[in-house]
Amino acid sequence: MIPDRVGLDKRPIGVSDRIESGHFEGDTVVSARGGSGAVSVLIERKSRFLSVRKLRSMSPSENLLKIRDMSETMHMKTLTMDNGIENKKHSLFGMPTYFCDPYSSWQKGRVENVNRMLRRYFPKGTDFANISQRRIDHVVDLINKKPRKVLGYRSAYEVALEHGVLLRES
Repeated sequence: MIPDRVGLDKRPIGVSDRIESGHFEGDTVVSARGGSGAVSVLIERKSRFLSVRKLRSMSPSENLLKIRDMSETMHMKTLTMDNGIENKKHSLFGMPTYFCDPYSSWQKGRVENVNRMLRRYFPKGTDFANISQRRIDHVVDLINKKPRKVLGYRSAYEVALEHGVLLRES
């Protein structure tokens, strides 16, 4: 279902071991059954910097537009994602893309972990059609500016700035 799909085993060495910045994982978090909309989630593997955009639908075209929108503010070298149909237009993202094995979401653990963080603010059952991008941005800002032990008690925002992930300060 994904044309020209490249497995994550083909990713450059710097991606897997997080030696260099600019490598992202992507996913979507969907509304509850009967709800509409979703969010497209990107997280940078080294800094854990998060970016999220609201989707009206899970269409490949809309996900493409939102990922392109997010990539305008960040230095993105690669993107790893799952095999969802919303990623069908990956060749138009403007960077090399890699895919997890089918039914192996654990292979993109950073984004799965941050999805759990987002669910603290938007629990299962949330209809993203009723959530504004402004509210999503507020939650993302809280997550990005929270000091984390894994980052030496610095925030993802600080680490992303230090490593040139952000193209401009927010």
